[in-house]
Amino acid sequence: MLKHLRNVARNIAHKFSISANHFAYLALSGYSKTIVLDFITNEISPREYSIDRNYILLNQCKVNLERLVSQREREMITRAYLTVTFSQPNSSFMLSGNYELTLELANGKKAIGTVNSLTLAQA
Repeated sequence: MLKHLRNVARNIAHKFSISANHFAYLALSGYSKTIVLDFITNEISPREYSIDRNYILLNQCKVNLERLVSQREREMITRAYLTVTFSQPNSSFMLSGNYELTLELANGKKAIGTVNSLTLAQA
């Protein structure tokens, strides 16, 4: 089960990374370069990132997560959060992004999926 959840976490992190253009735009515009999206509470922090278009992406990833895990796995997940960290820009419109989805389980274990990719900053 843990291996499957790691694969799912990586899949979701990848899905998010290819659609994170507006997050990169905000980071490039001077906002925080670290963002946390909570899949359980549906919160995005810092607050500057809490806008409708970003919640749409969060909800799409949540739906994808629910489809990829079994009912038993879903019941084991106590926390699910995506941490996005952008590094210095490679150019005036590209940022290196680290996307890490962590699934914390009731048994104390964690399934972590990580993707590193360049992200085009677009408004």
